[in-house]
Amino acid sequence: MAMELERAALELVERKVRGYVEHPGLGPGRAALTEGTDWTGKDCLEALYGRARLYVDGMELIPSSLGEGLCLVTGAAAVRGEDPSRRTAALRVSALCLCVEDEMRLLHVHTSVQAEPSASGPERSPADGWGPGADLLSLDLPGAIICCDNSPELRLLQYSEGFLRLAGYTREEVRDRFDGQLAGMILPEDLERTRGQIGEQLSRGADREVEYRIRRKDGAVIWVLDRGRLVRKGDGKGAFHCILMDETQDKHARQKLQDSLERYQIISSQTNDVIFEWDLEHDTVRYSENWRQKFGYPPLLDTPEAGTQWDERIHPEDRENLYELARRVKSGVPYAEAEARISNAEAATLAQLGVAETGMGRVDHKTAKHILVADKTPGTEDIVSEAKTGDCGLTLVEMAPFGVVGSITPSTNPSETVICNSIGMIAAGNGVVFNPHPGAIATSNYAVDLVNRACKAAGGPDVLVASVAKPTMETAKIMQESPVIRMLVCTGGPGVVRAVLSSGKKAIGAGAGNPPVIVDDTADIPKAAKDIIDGCTFDNNLPCIAEKEVFAFANIADQLIDGMLKNGAYMLTSAQADELAKIVLVEVTDKKTGKVKKTVNRKCVGRDAAVIAKMIGLDVGDARCLIAETDFNHPFVQNELMMPILPIVRVHDIDEAIDLAVKAEHGNRHTAHMHSKNVDHLTRFARAVETTIFVKNAPSYAGIGFGGEGHTTFTIAGPTGEGLTSARSFTRRRRCVLSDGFRII
Repeated sequence: MAMELERAALELVERKVRGYVEHPGLGPGRAALTEGTDWTGKDCLEALYGRARLYVDGMELIPSSLGEGLCLVTGAAAVRGEDPSRRTAALRVSALCLCVEDEMRLLHVHTSVQAEPSASGPERSPADGWGPGADLLSLDLPGAIICCDNSPELRLLQYSEGFLRLAGYTREEVRDRFDGQLAGMILPEDLERTRGQIGEQLSRGADREVEYRIRRKDGAVIWVLDRGRLVRKGDGKGAFHCILMDETQDKHARQKLQDSLERYQIISSQTNDVIFEWDLEHDTVRYSENWRQKFGYPPLLDTPEAGTQWDERIHPEDRENLYELARRVKSGVPYAEAEARISNAEAATLAQLGVAETGMGRVDHKTAKHILVADKTPGTEDIVSEAKTGDCGLTLVEMAPFGVVGSITPSTNPSETVICNSIGMIAAGNGVVFNPHPGAIATSNYAVDLVNRACKAAGGPDVLVASVAKPTMETAKIMQESPVIRMLVCTGGPGVVRAVLSSGKKAIGAGAGNPPVIVDDTADIPKAAKDIIDGCTFDNNLPCIAEKEVFAFANIADQLIDGMLKNGAYMLTSAQADELAKIVLVEVTDKKTGKVKKTVNRKCVGRDAAVIAKMIGLDVGDARCLIAETDFNHPFVQNELMMPILPIVRVHDIDEAIDLAVKAEHGNRHTAHMHSKNVDHLTRFARAVETTIFVKNAPSYAGIGFGGEGHTTFTIAGPTGEGLTSARSFTRRRRCVLSDGFRII
């Protein structure tokens, strides 16, 4: 199994690296690779070759298993440009791969440009002194190239003419005055520090990067940046291969900048405002310390030049505002302003972790959902006491906690549900124990830890929220039977919801849905088409409120479909829809009843439309949604798919539309949608379907406060009647009566 994992990881990384390098554009955001990349070598490649197309001449990559499902691939790739006169450059590559349900995913790739190798291929560890690349000594390159031994004296074995120019000495003077030792040329006050840094860096690997000062022959003191690698010889001894650059001017410039930044820091730290600087030319961003304090981005993810992370930190709905601002400034406008919402660092982290672990959904949409729960989940303001006075005295009604709440969470919204429920349950005065979905343990438990950290920072207990480390059906049963747990909250399939409701405890159940959409001939058809596709594709249709089937009046159906195609939909033929139905839905036998029923193929849930289409050999490009005209009895209509597939059924009038939509909803009373300007039609459908959420003339996600009014929740309790749960849902009403007292009139 480990060998198969390594082979799959190796093939994936080779394909991704080659695809990136051979891509014609190397500018920011133009890489073919999109998953968690850190292409530090990109700028160096542009410096070497400009923006020309690059080619891979050879790769030497080694995969190593890190444990179940994880593999590290390291090695080098030789890269050349179209111009044969330019030398081959070498990329050092390291990649982390994850195997999820027999599918290999790339979590992170890092590259850096090595010292220029020979044209024969990637740099190798030589058995002799200098090895391939010895000809670099004779090149008239800026800076210096040296080879020295791994000793306290750092004895020079070979060095280029550039090294002599850097230091101002002749070869005879280096030999006679310094006994051929680099250590003798380093200022004494820097020597021990340099040796210590080299030793510390070698303990972590073979690379070194140190700064020190040397005194030139003319008496000037210069700063040197020394970057190198320890290469083992055949006898086991090592030699450093290094490139030295004079960074004296840069040091002085940085010192001036540091002085300026210190003054700037003093000013920025005294204000509550968040200050950032966006360099539009280089697409880099600098932030004031207030940024970290307000939004929580850790230092490792928040480097001064973090332009590659910029998009992820802006709320998806507000990105265009900033892009427009940038365009105006570039056009010469001296002043411009824009409003935008910034995501918390943890929102993107949780989103990335959730997609990587479950293989479901989209990172940008999950990030938006985390921002939503942070902004719109009610807290203590939802807990309101009531008082009634009269001739007979005072009656006080207060909302009291249950104590400890047991919560079962889904894989579709593993961290969103944890955070949303935690806010409401804690605000109500409860502690919480979560039993996460087994397919999203890491994501859910990371969210639990995040909540506890937030509670502690606010002055609360260290652990107010707990979670099962290895959740199973058995741990869920233990939770249901535990006398310590006074209340149960469950978001999941019908089976687990029924089990919770039969526990004998106060229970809130958030069950399945199959939300229908009706579009009549009074609707704004272009808007309806866009709204439906936007809602259906949000997080790849994982939300239980998302549009699952469309009932369109026949006289506007063609126009509606045309609008959907313009907004990222791909039209399946009847044959393709039938073929796909056999893949995305599988037949299972109910163990209790023996009946055969259809259920969704978990390998398809929450996947991109392009991934699903490829299962039947169909290339749909960048389409967001697969649509198909079907009849009412088609499996796409009758089953909640939770993937970006949308069936469209033509109807003759409102009566037929309501009748079929109510039947397709299967009595879940969860969510329904309608696009119409006919108030009578809207009213009739709302009364007939009786759903917890009814969305009119908007994408489905407006129903949970995303682009619509009202609070949000990820526990929509239709079966038990609480509806959109909030803090008050997790309380018990208690009455206190004072008879014939506390009246002042």
